[in-house]
Amino acid sequence: MAGARRWPARVGLMTVTDTEIDILAPRPREAAMLRVAGALTRAHALALASPGGGHGSVADILDATGARAAPGMAVRLATGLDQPGADFGSAAAALMRKCPLEVLLVQDAVETAPPRGRFAVRIAGRLSRGRFGAPASTDLLATHAIPARIVHAGHSPDWQAA
Repeated sequence: MAGARRWPARVGLMTVTDTEIDILAPRPREAAMLRVAGALTRAHALALASPGGGHGSVADILDATGARAAPGMAVRLATGLDQPGADFGSAAAALMRKCPLEVLLVQDAVETAPPRGRFAVRIAGRLSRGRFGAPASTDLLATHAIPARIVHAGHSPDWQAA
């Protein structure tokens, strides 16, 4: 049928929080999406309950995903890429040999349209002055040939496959 939306045959989810990895095995159809929505809601609540926690790097998450994902499974990682980790490039390459990877890069207004001027910030008890600049995350993803789409924080993302 022309114009019909094509849904994946099966949908699963892996969420990584400061305290746990939750995996929902792939299941078919609408019931799977209800389970995914519930798991995302729980993961979001956990993240809000422990802001600024000591989570691992994105490289650690990619390694964990690669160890659990079936070959050929499409992986979409939603992240701000705040802590890519020293092994980010090699972890991403290993996962991409097994599964297609796309990053949904979450950015806020300061990242997408940095304010002009010099600003003072206190980091680890020291006062520093500087300017906001473009984030390096898009360059990092391009360097490793990782497909990415920017998702603006506070806006509804376009979840439709490209």
